[in-house]
Amino acid sequence: MGWTKLAAPPLLLLLIAGCLAPVWGQQPATPRKVGRAAKALAPRPKFDAAVRDRFFTDVREHLGPGEPGRPVVADQASPVATAEPATPEPGTTGAAGENPPAPGSGAHWAALIARDNLEDEIKAQVALVAEAVKSPSKFKSGNYRQARTSFSLLAMLLGVVAQYDGEVRWRGVAAGLRDQLAHVALNCKVGTDGSYKEAKARSAELAEMVRGDAPAGDAAPSMPDGGWAKVSDRAPLMARMEESQRGRLDVWTADAGEFKRQRDKVLHEARLLAVLTAVIQDSSYEFADDEQYLKFAQDLAERVRELVAAVEQDDPAAAQSAVSRANQACDRCHTDFRG
Repeated sequence: MGWTKLAAPPLLLLLIAGCLAPVWGQQPATPRKVGRAAKALAPRPKFDAAVRDRFFTDVREHLGPGEPGRPVVADQASPVATAEPATPEPGTTGAAGENPPAPGSGAHWAALIARDNLEDEIKAQVALVAEAVKSPSKFKSGNYRQARTSFSLLAMLLGVVAQYDGEVRWRGVAAGLRDQLAHVALNCKVGTDGSYKEAKARSAELAEMVRGDAPAGDAAPSMPDGGWAKVSDRAPLMARMEESQRGRLDVWTADAGEFKRQRDKVLHEARLLAVLTAVIQDSSYEFADDEQYLKFAQDLAERVRELVAAVEQDDPAAAQSAVSRANQACDRCHTDFRG
């Protein structure tokens, strides 16, 4: 008679149980770890005071603050000295990773924009103002918008001239004209007989300044009460940034050939953007105390520094990448903030 898989004869089960009983009786009560046999540890050595005094109890007390591989910023009480950062020569940009200067009196604007770029942009905006005020009817039918943008930008640029840490034209009249242009820019929100008359007068004064006929005056680098927001509304500055990024840099960095042909213009726009990104972080503007807004603005400023470095190194691929990332930074910001 055969066995099945589900049952076994009782006699066989009894025999198996009898054979295994002695083995079960020899199993230990608790499991044992599998591995190397434990070795006895040697006793801890003892050193006399003469030996112990040769070593530091806590080496951090003697090395000073900071972490390995990271620079230490020393304060007045710290014995660790750090070298003073080199001041860029006037008309040169700072290092690609350098943070922008604080947009206030005494700011190192020469680290962001060269004298020639600053003066060229002023001349370009003066020409746009002259075009906008050629005809009263055209001014009132829409050209007042271009006048407002250019006057706002000129007010900001002359504010930079007044503070510029290097040789630059028009410093003597910059602060006075800055405040006049800020006023006319505000009035050019609408196209009226009054705003046209004021815009026409300011345009004539700017033309005289560019020709070198402006009266001499003392530099007045102090900002008006209210900071940069009183000098220029942010919206016209953002419009100029949009024009620079979408209307110019996108095209001029599209391929290596175009980049090489337009290299000087790309550098001009990049340096102007560096100034604009510094100004829009001023605490006088709305949202300037919002951490997310500042994060977006600082991200854009970093991309602009990358663009400046790429142009100075004649690297079209890096320039194209920097422009693309700058556009992305703006898009992320405009999702949450406008104006």
